[in-house]
Amino acid sequence: MNTPTWTHLLDALRPLTARRGLDLVQPLTAGAYNAAVPERFAVPELGRAETLVLLVGNSRALWEPLLDALARDPALRRDPNPVDRYVREALLEALGELEGLPRWEVRWAHGATIFAAQRMAEISGLAARSASFLSVHPEFGPWIGLRAAISVDLPGPERLPEASPCQHCAERCGPLFEQVMDRSRRVDFAAVREGWRAWLAVRDACPIGREHRYSARQLRYHYTHDREVLEEALRKRGSAQSGQGT
Repeated sequence: MNTPTWTHLLDALRPLTARRGLDLVQPLTAGAYNAAVPERFAVPELGRAETLVLLVGNSRALWEPLLDALARDPALRRDPNPVDRYVREALLEALGELEGLPRWEVRWAHGATIFAAQRMAEISGLAARSASFLSVHPEFGPWIGLRAAISVDLPGPERLPEASPCQHCAERCGPLFEQVMDRSRRVDFAAVREGWRAWLAVRDACPIGREHRYSARQLRYHYTHDREVLEEALRKRGSAQSGQGT
């Protein structure tokens, strides 16, 4: 890749990430995002405000590549945070396949170098934030994950319009969210795990992207991080593959 533009880079990267289940890659500029968030959530500008940033996420497409990786990598299977580790390794592997990639730095949605992923999704036009504080994609609805932001030493696009699929829709998820909040004395992962079906009902209330809803096992793991869910999925996959081989 000889001195790519941001459009060339995007065209080259998207197939590499998509086959690893990271099927959402949205461009914006570092300056547009940094101007809208507290400094602690800023991403590297690499010397100029118009530096390209690529927001990376996924739809339900992440699940099968994740299971493939778990099946072939015992270390990943033992990792306490296998999704986060898979995303990191998969994205860095994809970036490593790009020839002539300019200088870049990455920030992750989880860990020590977090960024304001939902705000970035809004600014980039990838997804709007709903009345229930879910990120809603115009096609996939709330069935997405936001994973990483890559600053690349290239000029990025002019500012894009913010996403607005939720602009006229607050009556579906909003009341359910308020009900869950009224019942919860706290909002943290432990509370969500204990009452995950109520939180799922909030997400299910969104009319957008219902055909892209996560599978039952993907949903359960998303809300509970129950390792047995992954083991069940791997056993089922192994049984199916054995059946095909007979």
